[in-house]
Amino acid sequence: MPECPVCGMDVDATSPEETDYREESYAPATVEYEGELYAFCGEEHRAAFEENPEQYV
Repeated sequence: MPECPVCGMDVDATSPEETDYREESYAPATVEYEGELYAFCGEEHRAAFEENPEQYV
């Protein structure tokens, strides 16, 4: 299971259509950066990553 690159929390990068939806594990935000998909625990961490992705990669 991937970790949020900002805080290290485990997140599920699959969509609700691909698995049984469990709100506590479904990644609410994802971003593709340099061909790789990053999953985040929330929109705030997605925004922080997009501001400075090199800090978290």
